[in-house]
Amino acid sequence: MQRRPYQREAVEAITEGLAHGGTGQLHAACGSGKSLMGQQSALRLLGCGGLAADSSESFALVES
Repeated sequence: MQRRPYQREAVEAITEGLAHGGTGQLHAACGSGKSLMGQQSALRLLGCGGLAADSSESFALVES
C-alpha cells in the first residue's frame, strides 16, 4: 500500500522515537490514516515474530 508523504514521515518519527522503548501518542486528523501509520510503525519496530497490543476507548472504534 502506498503511504502519503506525511504518513511516511510519521512512521519514521514513531519508529525513531520508540526504538528504545517507551510510549507515545499519534495525533492526526480523522481520515488521515492513523491506523495504517500505527500498523506500519509496529511492523517496523517488531519485525518477525513480535507482538503488539492496541487499546481503544470503545468497541465502536475497535470495529472501525
